[in-house]
Amino acid sequence: LKTLALFNKIDHGRNIQRVTGDDLLTSEVKLQRRIEVKDEFLKIKGGILLATNIFNKGITLPEVSVCYIIGGGLEMSKTIQQKGRSGGVTKTKKKSLIIDFVDNSKYFNEHSLNRIDVYVNDVGMENIFVFDAADDDFYSQVKEFLSVWKRG
Repeated sequence: LKTLALFNKIDHGRNIQRVTGDDLLTSEVKLQRRIEVKDEFLKIKGGILLATNIFNKGITLPEVSVCYIIGGGLEMSKTIQQKGRSGGVTKTKKKSLIIDFVDNSKYFNEHSLNRIDVYVNDVGMENIFVFDAADDDFYSQVKEFLSVWKRG
């Protein structure tokens, strides 16, 4: 699945990049190089691209099937923009999946609930699935969900 991971903080993206080796596009990368990396990513089958807030607005990536929103935020318009990165359809792609992370801490809980409202208004509660990372079987549940989602 062609996957985009969006980060609020460059350091978060760098930490994941160190583990995965995937390309990371940030404001520190020259514009021409960003365009080249993005275009190459869109040409290949599958693949993962990491990006910071530079991909929040003004770019369309309809080929992306899965979008991870890492480090959410409070602003609803930002969530709408981020989820739009993978919202388009193509000849071969008819659906997309947004994976967001809910933070139950006192400070960030309101941010998470605002983002959930955006998703509910867009796709309906019946199309939102919640997994608890504290569950011992979390990774198995997510893996199974993705397998079924990809086939269906």
